[in-house]
Amino acid sequence: MKKEEEYAMKIVSQIAQMFDEDSDNYIDKSDLEEGNNATHFTYALCVLAPTLIVKKFSDQVKNILDLNQMANRLIFQYDRRKNQSK
Repeated sequence: MKKEEEYAMKIVSQIAQMFDEDSDNYIDKSDLEEGNNATHFTYALCVLAPTLIVKKFSDQVKNILDLNQMANRLIFQYDRRKNQSK
């Protein structure tokens, strides 16, 4: 397993725990069905949380657009690597 896959599995495991009723950070799945809550959750998960995390480790990321540019570069880099290994 590649290192990025290992990290992804650990992150997914932690996120899955948020839907466990015994979790301190419990989110009821039915809450996501109300209004725009699923959109708000997805935005928080995919945009806000990664920005906050990366800002702690990198002075290159100052805002959401900086993270978006970094993410696009990583996507291109990993996609190119994947295509070269075929």
